[in-house]
Amino acid sequence: MNKPINRETIRKGIALLSIFVLSILIALTSLLLVVNVSLFTEYGFNRAIKKSDYVNASYGSLNETVAIELKQYGIKPSVLEGLFNPEMFENDLRDQFGSVFNQEELSIDYSSITNELDTRLKAFILAQDLTLTVEIETGLKEIEVIVLEAYRANTAFPFRNTYTSLTKTFQGVYVPLVAIGVALIGLLIVFLRKLLSAKDFRNNMTIVLASSGWMLVLAPAYFYFEGFYKRINLNPQHLNDLIASLIGNLFLNLILIGCMVLVGSLALSLIKKKD
Repeated sequence: MNKPINRETIRKGIALLSIFVLSILIALTSLLLVVNVSLFTEYGFNRAIKKSDYVNASYGSLNETVAIELKQYGIKPSVLEGLFNPEMFENDLRDQFGSVFNQEELSIDYSSITNELDTRLKAFILAQDLTLTVEIETGLKEIEVIVLEAYRANTAFPFRNTYTSLTKTFQGVYVPLVAIGVALIGLLIVFLRKLLSAKDFRNNMTIVLASSGWMLVLAPAYFYFEGFYKRINLNPQHLNDLIASLIGNLFLNLILIGCMVLVGSLALSLIKKKD
């Protein structure tokens, strides 16, 4: 005849299940928070831009693209030397990126570029002992349009519409999921505190923090050092670097949060020993 399961066994079983669920909830809620900060905030993008040297790469791409276009029109690259101020370029790029997160349409004044470009192109034509005919004037306007389009393309937020749509979708589920996660974590902690003695509660919370901490450290560490995100093949190359930097920062942030949780587990363990 089977012995009936006593209350103590049932209590331990419930406690183990609660500990498992609580560890998963802490890890998943932390994951959502880190994904939001790393991939969907201006702070996360600014860190990635700085780490990937995106600004300098975009600036170099701009000068290279414009030089190729001008060559087709017989214009010497020296005509554009110093036309694009690196500081102004970086400010325009960061303003464009910031407008995405501020959810506003940004209007940048390009008059200083067009006026300077117009002056240089006309000076170049006159230096060739040519007359500024209507046809030449029209050609110069075409060149100005090409140069401005290249400038806009290199300061613009890549895949802006796609990213904006993805952000709205993520934000639509992010807040409710985090709220639910935090509420469930709180309820489970209260439940375990009432279910267990003070000593058992501290012991089990140490296990919970250690489990969730290792979840947040091991998998991200593997993916970070494996480096699959560095093999993404997009054009231009500096866009690859930016995305790789974003994803790399995501994994590093998860590892950092995991380490903090593990420190909390260690601290709780030391307190337990003192008691």
